[in-house]
Amino acid sequence: MYRLFQEARRKAEDHPLEALELCEQALQIAQAHGYHPGLAWYLRESGSCYESLVQYDEALSRLGRACEMFEALGIPAGLASATHVIGIIESERGNFPRALECFERYVELARELGRRESFAIGLGNIAETYFGAGGALAGLAATAPESARAA
Repeated sequence: MYRLFQEARRKAEDHPLEALELCEQALQIAQAHGYHPGLAWYLRESGSCYESLVQYDEALSRLGRACEMFEALGIPAGLASATHVIGIIESERGNFPRALECFERYVELARELGRRESFAIGLGNIAETYFGAGGALAGLAATAPESARAA
């Protein structure tokens, strides 16, 4: 199962359909064995594949389920990862307020986990979202996110 996951991660960006196929196999194995952490991670990975394929509704469905599982299982790294991808999708869809919520949560989780690089990436996502949104977030720009103020 882990081998399938690693292979899917390796192929995800350049070959999302192949990666998705591997994720589906891993999901079936995890389900058959009742391996809930694996289910959560494979849902997250398959959500990323659907994001690469621009199938946002399916991506958000899988990522949302992964977030619920990561939360219930107490896996903050997984929650951070899935939340980050949701933020990227919402930004791509033009839902900038939701994207900001996700990126702020990602930054919060990165801080809690002591992951400086992830923290910096999240702050960059927040900045890019404000910049990319232009006038759509003009009213929000005056107030920096709590995560940025506490950095």
